[in-house]
Amino acid sequence: MKKKYLFILVTALSINIYGQYNFTTNDIPVIPQSTYLNPALMPTCRVYIGLPLISSNSIYIAHTGFNPYQVLETRNDTTFINVNSVVNKLAKKNYLFQNNNIELLSFSFKIKNKHYFSFNIVEKINTWVSYSKNLVEFAYKGNGALLDKSITLNPALDFSYYREYALGYAMNINDKISVGARLKLLSGKININSGNTDIKLITTGEMYDITAIGTLELNTSMPEEMRDTNYINNFDSLVDNTDFVKDFILLKNNLGGALDLGFTFKPIDNLIIGLSIIDLGFINWKNDPLNFINRNENASFTFTGVDVAPLIAGSDSLFDERLDDLLDSIKDVFDIDSTYNSYTTWLPTKIYLTASYDITPKTTMGVGVHLMFLNKSVYPAFHFKALHKFSHIFQASINYTIANRNYTNLGFGFALTLSPFQFYLTTDNILGPLIYDEYQYYDEGDNKFKYVNVPHNLKYLNVHLGINLVFGCKAKKYAEPSIRF
Repeated sequence: MKKKYLFILVTALSINIYGQYNFTTNDIPVIPQSTYLNPALMPTCRVYIGLPLISSNSIYIAHTGFNPYQVLETRNDTTFINVNSVVNKLAKKNYLFQNNNIELLSFSFKIKNKHYFSFNIVEKINTWVSYSKNLVEFAYKGNGALLDKSITLNPALDFSYYREYALGYAMNINDKISVGARLKLLSGKININSGNTDIKLITTGEMYDITAIGTLELNTSMPEEMRDTNYINNFDSLVDNTDFVKDFILLKNNLGGALDLGFTFKPIDNLIIGLSIIDLGFINWKNDPLNFINRNENASFTFTGVDVAPLIAGSDSLFDERLDDLLDSIKDVFDIDSTYNSYTTWLPTKIYLTASYDITPKTTMGVGVHLMFLNKSVYPAFHFKALHKFSHIFQASINYTIANRNYTNLGFGFALTLSPFQFYLTTDNILGPLIYDEYQYYDEGDNKFKYVNVPHNLKYLNVHLGINLVFGCKAKKYAEPSIRF
């Protein structure tokens, strides 16, 4: 098997959301970014100043389908993908997620340990792709295996690049209850969204004809220059276009908003229960929108095949002509048209329910249930943590997470605070990229066998790191009164 196919497989496993989960950062309260999953929380440090581009950088990748070791096999010194295993290990609906966050500016401060204010500007790139088991099975087994059956494909995708301006406030109502909210202004840059796509395939008849029924839709919003093939083929010229870069940075037509809400409750000493709703919001895409939709909602097209005789005979032009005729027929039947209408996309909303118990003044145990609402589906995750505060300088957390149909996620994170600098690094799956299998493949170009390392069990990985400026992290020592009564 060629190395490029292994690379494609691993890359597919590594494409991921929306920055769905980043539990370990949330586990360590001395990190100011720990409040991102619950705006009612107050970090340990009294003042925090973010360093542009280096205070908070995170990447999240996940795949809900199969693991590499489940589908890669080696026989007679040759590695190949077992497509039967690919199909068998898939769920009815599968997702690829990707999320990158880069903080441009941020700061926060507390007043009398009762009020907490925060502000941050973050660049976000979020992608999710949905595909069904039926789609992979149809591509592998062909229409003959699905004779006289109706299957639903419904592939979906959303790619969003936007900037988030967030203003947060938290308040301790009393020693048992705290509440918080974060108001977000969203400025969209680029979006590609599959909209209301609904496709069904039916294979019937002795000739195994395929009938496609459904609705097609694709919405896009991006600067016109990015649709120009001359610029795309020469990306450097696009970057060097100062007018384009300036307009892109200041792009302000695609506006939206979101809201985070948080609540914590301390029913008994040492126990804190938290509940939050994150990313309840939308973006309205108005800048250079381009939509592709089919006007005929009840469209039905029967595919009887393409005559490949001209291709076999060496007449590429005649084959291309017949293929173009087929595509034109599909376009005519579905009445696919392009429009220029604005549209709205919704952020994947998350709900977090957590409970933390201080076993000792320095050691905390906790659990969490996390739900993400996406594309009319709900995706749960479960989290178990142990945090130890070695001192006000060093804190570390170890945890276990069940997410994305994967049960082998061991996380670790730490914060090293040497005031005024704080360095932190967290991940929810530290072993995923470290445990790998070696596969052999034959490189036809070099005419010899080579080896490639592929992670054994990597369906979910995130990394969050940064350097903050922090002040007032060390708790004041309690001084006994000089006069006793």
